[in-house]
Amino acid sequence: MPVQGVYKFTESCDNRRIIAGTVESGKLNVGDAVVFFPSGKKTMVKSLEIFHAMCSNTAAPSYFSAGEAAGFTMAEQIFVRRGEIACLESEPSPCVGVKLKANLFWLGKSRFVTGKSYYLKCGTAKVEMHLENIERIVNAVDLSCLMRNYVEKNEVAECILTLEAPLAFDLSGSIDQTSRFVIVDDYEIAGGGIITEAMEADDYDTRNIRWSENTVSADERFRCLGQKGIVVWMTGLPGSVKTTIAQEVERRLVTSGYSAYVLDGDKLRRGLNNDLGFSDADRIENMRRVTETANLFRDAGSITLVTLISPFEQNRRKAREIIGNDFLEVYIKASIETCKARDPKKLYQKALSGQIKNFTGIDSSYEIPLNPDLVLDTEKWNEEECAETLYSFILTHLER
Repeated sequence: MPVQGVYKFTESCDNRRIIAGTVESGKLNVGDAVVFFPSGKKTMVKSLEIFHAMCSNTAAPSYFSAGEAAGFTMAEQIFVRRGEIACLESEPSPCVGVKLKANLFWLGKSRFVTGKSYYLKCGTAKVEMHLENIERIVNAVDLSCLMRNYVEKNEVAECILTLEAPLAFDLSGSIDQTSRFVIVDDYEIAGGGIITEAMEADDYDTRNIRWSENTVSADERFRCLGQKGIVVWMTGLPGSVKTTIAQEVERRLVTSGYSAYVLDGDKLRRGLNNDLGFSDADRIENMRRVTETANLFRDAGSITLVTLISPFEQNRRKAREIIGNDFLEVYIKASIETCKARDPKKLYQKALSGQIKNFTGIDSSYEIPLNPDLVLDTEKWNEEECAETLYSFILTHLER
């Protein structure tokens, strides 16, 4: 039984918490041992409840069977939320995972693509998801197979989907209501399909990492904070004044009532990344850690300004893929000659004299961003002008 809602009553000292939903298969009786998936929490059915019984003298049934709207109380009060599936402990359990293979029909106005966040709704559950891979696309005209990395409107495809939180589901051919799904894109149903296979995910199935779902949704957080979380990724050569601009923008945002924070590369290397050097491999790992940290800040609803040299285009692109639509790449532009002349920390001087190895711009390369969201040329604009431009740019993005 997919959990539709949990209801609590307070009138006349009524302390019942009723788990409500529609029974999709089997029967439910008082005294049954029940397990909720994906949480795995267990309890016993204390009583069966129906709506009319709360409003009149109608007696509750002796059991619920498939197709019936049902409610029950628990012998042990455990926290259960909408989207879980209640199952008898004695019966086979549903699949639980974060990766699945599906056949879907795409109806969206925009293409179904990798690197974008969508929502998958299955039963009463709703989880954020991404398209990991397209196995094949079926040509509706001649049933031939196409191979490409996106799905167009009115196309049928076999895809691999990854979920941001564990989902309980069934496979096609068993229980229809928990093996079918729809995909939501920008508040509209854009596709639907059937789940054909539960697939192993490295973190969840091999490394046995279990994470809890957010008890506060992104919409609830937005209503309470009045802002959404974004990551402003500021990249540029050492001496391009990334941090100086970021700190001024942070000050303006905070004094305007926004939650904002600067994640500075040097600050992070003092703690989180103090075990890393400056080889290419260490720089890549440094970026990976900063990306995941910044993404947590974004999830918490903060405007996060990352000031990191981040010299490699591939890794900046990976950061954008992980963070999604709330990632803004800002190139702090300044030539190597200008940065050498500034050299506020005397780092270029040390690098040129051989005291620092693997220094970006001297003996380690920097790849200029190919398609940044914003370019701040610090050779043409002063720090105040750059800060004002970036501040206005962030506010514009927050309003979208």
